[in-house]
Amino acid sequence: MHKRSFAKGIYTTEKEHLSSTQYYTNWSPEFFKKQAELHGYSVVKCVERILDNVEYPEIGYKRVMGLIQLSKSYGSQRLDNACQLALKENIATYTHIKNILHHKMDLNQETIQQLNANTPHIPSHTNIRGASSYQ
Repeated sequence: MHKRSFAKGIYTTEKEHLSSTQYYTNWSPEFFKKQAELHGYSVVKCVERILDNVEYPEIGYKRVMGLIQLSKSYGSQRLDNACQLALKENIATYTHIKNILHHKMDLNQETIQQLNANTPHIPSHTNIRGASSYQ
């Protein structure tokens, strides 16, 4: 028997209940990294991050498989762009990357340029006083 968790997305898996004979026993981090390489460098980095942050490898493999499957719906380039945004914002999870793609945040070049530029988010304006006004 398992303890019931009322929290959304929380696993209550006991290690001895996991099957070692299922089809994913041949899966490994290297297997998924090779699949992710087909879609881009950022996808590989997200796969590594997801696999590093799970308690049970089988759960990580399922999340990573879902991430890679997103390329079927959105294409490799968009998946790589979404993974790049997720890595920059330190939110490299399947759910966040799926939301980035669904809301087309990866297509917004202004967002990508803002993340790449080390400029302040407040635009220059004549009505904004600088630090010297407060000394």
